[in-house]
Amino acid sequence: MLLNCQDTQTEANKNQGELIQMLKQPMRESVKSFEKNLQRDQALLLVWSLWGGAKNGSIEKLSEHLVMAAYQRIGLLDDPVPKSADELEDRIRRCRPKFLLVAQELQRQLLELLTEYQRLSKRLATVTLSPVVKKDIQQQLSRLLPSAFLIEVPGERFRHLTRYLKAVGLRLDKYRADPKRDELRLFEFMKVEQPFWAEALRYRGQWSEAMVEFRWMLEECRVVQFAQELKAPFPMSVKRLEKSWTNLSRSFFE
Repeated sequence: MLLNCQDTQTEANKNQGELIQMLKQPMRESVKSFEKNLQRDQALLLVWSLWGGAKNGSIEKLSEHLVMAAYQRIGLLDDPVPKSADELEDRIRRCRPKFLLVAQELQRQLLELLTEYQRLSKRLATVTLSPVVKKDIQQQLSRLLPSAFLIEVPGERFRHLTRYLKAVGLRLDKYRADPKRDELRLFEFMKVEQPFWAEALRYRGQWSEAMVEFRWMLEECRVVQFAQELKAPFPMSVKRLEKSWTNLSRSFFE
């Protein structure tokens, strides 16, 4: 059963914040080396600033989020938090050698992602869409790339984000040829997506694994609905999504 776990999540955030502070000194040289390389990546700095604007587009914010995301992926922030200096030292010893490689790969993936996002944004600024389709795409993009997406999007899903954006681009191509077809497919899809987001917004705190899995099933179903050429990594259709939603809503929301 899905519970409101705000207190538990607040405690977890506090513990993680304390752990990050403890990592500053032992990880200082590794982070410094990464940041030096990051400052030379002018292409990434440009698309990051265009995406984030004045509020979220600074190099300081970029570095902070990339470092945090790399920490997550190499296991430095795993639960439980180390209970002793020896446990912390052992974790750092095991994880630190992987930091630069993982952080640099994240840097590369982020450049690819935000370059695709800028390309898509330019198209959306000029294409003519029906109000319902335009709103749907805008909501999809805001959910894919919230302000802290580098930290919030699970590592195993992050590498798929560029494909999801490319699927939106293919959708725009097809919309121009047959707007009615797009709207019919959207209506079919929204019958499942809208109830999920309506229920999900009622909750605060950490989502269950089943909710997270279903949230990304929605994106894969969008690929199948609007850009089949890009394919989903597993069999997917609106009917399969409806079945999964029926099971999820019965288990978690009743």
